[in-house]
Amino acid sequence: MMASKNFQSIDRSRSKQASKKNSNLLLSLPFSSSSSFLKKPTSSNPTLLASFYDQLIAAVGHRLSPLRLAQFAGAAATARAASDKNTPAAEDAAAAFLEKVAAELSSSIRHRSNADEGLDGPVLYLRSLATQHRIRGAKGPDGVRSQVRELRRELERQVAASQAATGFGGGEDASPPAPPPAVSAAVHATAAALAAADGDAGAFYRASLARLAFVGAGDLNALLPAEREGLALDVGAAALVADDVFSFGELLLHPIITEALGSGGAGGGDEMEPSGGGKSKAAASASKHSWLGALLRALADGDLPAFEAACDAHSKEIAAVRPAVAEAAKPGGPLRAKARVCALFALAASLPPEGRRAVPLARIAEVAGLKGGEAEAEFLVMKAVAKGLVRATIDGVEGTVHVSS
Repeated sequence: MMASKNFQSIDRSRSKQASKKNSNLLLSLPFSSSSSFLKKPTSSNPTLLASFYDQLIAAVGHRLSPLRLAQFAGAAATARAASDKNTPAAEDAAAAFLEKVAAELSSSIRHRSNADEGLDGPVLYLRSLATQHRIRGAKGPDGVRSQVRELRRELERQVAASQAATGFGGGEDASPPAPPPAVSAAVHATAAALAAADGDAGAFYRASLARLAFVGAGDLNALLPAEREGLALDVGAAALVADDVFSFGELLLHPIITEALGSGGAGGGDEMEPSGGGKSKAAASASKHSWLGALLRALADGDLPAFEAACDAHSKEIAAVRPAVAEAAKPGGPLRAKARVCALFALAASLPPEGRRAVPLARIAEVAGLKGGEAEAEFLVMKAVAKGLVRATIDGVEGTVHVSS
């Protein structure tokens, strides 16, 4: 499982790019993608967990599956760093420990045969976790950019090798199966950690969604409610402030979001069940963060009045927990501009699939709340077309926009 200590705020002051990209977007990143095999009382004691690995796991590691051994090593490394207050030196020491285990495992794993995991998967897992610690080490994110790219390429290579082997029979020379979900999740978590360190909300959002696609319900339920809530806020806030994210349907359907927003559906788990006839924990959480659901749903629906109402009603709450969102949501801010583009999307989607798909610029100005009238509406359409968000042509003579998709 990902212990509560794995959730740490990334200090973007070490990144040269932080001041340029939403540097006040506070993200609490999970630094591991381990399975839920560690009990919470044990994982809450870093010194005990590190000793557990040194005195027991290291001795019997040859009897464990390579991936399980890698997961224990990852948990021990996180505990070691936590016991030393997660200083940059402690993070580098944890990374060095994981790199050493990866090297040892790499030399021995190739002499094994395991039908349940790719030969290189556990090594890739360890290197991913080591890179996550390096991001918080002395050199910061600038020291690991090439490693993150290499990790993603290696994951793609392993997936491609597995796909190439599909349908070709097996045999001793067959390519290994696809990497286990924990390995894929670890690689994407590393990319998300780097994006968070850079303050790149769009990259963080995409990497986080990719990571969550490989995290099972059991792993999510193993997290403390506060950890799930924090992750939901991180991903939701990133979706709001990212200047290249305009689709929110997948996010709104994810269990970790539906639980945080109390919107029902999948992902409720045990935390969604009322206890003792009182309010459920998810409902209590939703009462604190109803602003996030209101903003995401308004954008998904292209409902500009609902978006503006949510901004006005929850301005203090937003500023208290996510200052970057509050700043972006100010009049004239980028989030307001995104809401206008989403309103344009909704208007285009409401047009008949064939035939007359022409919309007067005046109508677009009205729906998008543009006080500049047709001239400002024309600029909005041009901006959306330039970004590839919509296909349309503007008829300046008739004052209409012809939407093709």
